[in-house]
Amino acid sequence: MQGWGGRLRQAWNGYWFAQGSGIGLAVFRIAFGIILLLYHVPRLWYLSELYTKAGFVVPFRYFQALHLPIPDLPAVIAMNVLLHLAIMAMILGYRTRLAAAVVFILHSYFNMLERFSSGSFGYIIMIYALLLVRSPAGTCWSVEAL
Repeated sequence: MQGWGGRLRQAWNGYWFAQGSGIGLAVFRIAFGIILLLYHVPRLWYLSELYTKAGFVVPFRYFQALHLPIPDLPAVIAMNVLLHLAIMAMILGYRTRLAAAVVFILHSYFNMLERFSSGSFGYIIMIYALLLVRSPAGTCWSVEAL
């Protein structure tokens, strides 16, 4: 017969570590990907103003202090293509962890380049993308589950 502590431990482990369905995580992953597309697609028309040296408010001193290069337009276009491919892979559930890591890295870099936004929503996106890096692979409604 278990004591009160054993029943509490069993209830604790059953609540936090029980195998559950991945539907909630799949819905979050798909909704997060759609929000990312809605956030990044309108910026495609202003790539040179937002992310290159042609932009008039790029904080050069931050990049000089961190020894980061300010990209030119072809590099920004290539990074945006990679970012949007990673977002689509995350929505479809293909290599979700890798796609979330790519989204985290590229979105962080673009958020550092862009000075027109307040940045708080960009930080929330970075945190959620970092949390999705540790999400289980092969959840519901994903290509990996097939």
